[in-house]
Amino acid sequence: MKKLLAIAIICFILTGCAGGSETPSSKAASSDKSSKPVNSQVTSIVYPTKNEYKEWKYNVIDVADRLTLGNRCVVNQNGMVFDQAGANFTFNADCEGDITINVKSNASWSYRFRHYTVYIDGVRQERIQTEANVASGEYAVTVAKGLSRGVHEIKICRSNPAEYSNETVVSIKMNGVICEDKPEKKALLMEFLGDSLTAGLGNLDFENGSFDSQYSDSTQTYAFFTAEAFDADFSSVCCGGLPFSFDKNNMSITDRYNRVSFTRDVGAHDFARPADVVVINLGTNDHSKLYGANAETELLAKAKELLEFVRLKNPNAKIVWAYGMATNPAKGLLQKAIADLGGEEKGYYFCDLPRNIAGEKGHPVVESHQNAAKVLIAFMKDKLGLKEVTK
Repeated sequence: MKKLLAIAIICFILTGCAGGSETPSSKAASSDKSSKPVNSQVTSIVYPTKNEYKEWKYNVIDVADRLTLGNRCVVNQNGMVFDQAGANFTFNADCEGDITINVKSNASWSYRFRHYTVYIDGVRQERIQTEANVASGEYAVTVAKGLSRGVHEIKICRSNPAEYSNETVVSIKMNGVICEDKPEKKALLMEFLGDSLTAGLGNLDFENGSFDSQYSDSTQTYAFFTAEAFDADFSSVCCGGLPFSFDKNNMSITDRYNRVSFTRDVGAHDFARPADVVVINLGTNDHSKLYGANAETELLAKAKELLEFVRLKNPNAKIVWAYGMATNPAKGLLQKAIADLGGEEKGYYFCDLPRNIAGEKGHPVVESHQNAAKVLIAFMKDKLGLKEVTK
């Protein structure tokens, strides 16, 4: 027995398991099929035979296959792209105490705070704001505190609009392990294509006239509430000031919809999982194009072009154009576009949303989003045959 122990100690020393600063290769990490942690701080890893609830820092690249990614999140050579409004990822962790993520980001001074919405075992927690004013660089965010020892499901959502910053999640730190058995995706995927109304700009405050990040929550919008009501996976492509009939920042609406991120070039979205329901809430920023010679003809053609492009990417989806939260001068035109493409028989629908512009600079507050969600939920139950999930 003593000889075996001596041999084991010698082998341990020769393999260099105790030190170093290199990151283990992703290939080595993904080929390991047991529920073991990947510690990015050592050259070779001696895994415990049981969870000892020690601190481990996981490189997101190495544990990508243990994360359930949502809302156009992808993992590349730099980490996890976390750019879209309401971007989210979920994992199971056998741990205790706190969980911290490290994020690399850039933003202007007005958007210096970062915000996250976290669900622990399905329960929504209070919105998290970064402690430091982070204009750019890498920062740490504690997303869970004082967890009891055991297995927990952790869902982390970006709650700031996409145009506020690019974000890359690079690591996850905890006392415990990220389980190999990751959460299942929901049966239903809902995607929302929209402007500032869908992104939630100014929905938390209507007194100081500011769109600063602390006053805009993309996880308290009609879109997010609707997806939750049907226990659906949530996805969004939305940006303040976004029109459907002309380019914004030299990017067409179809090009924007076709990307993983529209704030930087990280490739095209693969649509490997097409949406089951797509909601388009655009038209508020197209009012300038409603007037003049051939205006109606041109806008009608643009609306139909967008609907057909969304259908191309999501062949079996129910496509709902929801409109009216701020203004509705294009209502008749949009209804005609839907009718021209075959209407409800072909899976195209129009839904009137209630108008309320009590928030920042004429934008809806959270209560207004809740009211709009009620209307959209009722519409989907009636027209699409969806069943609301009671929790």
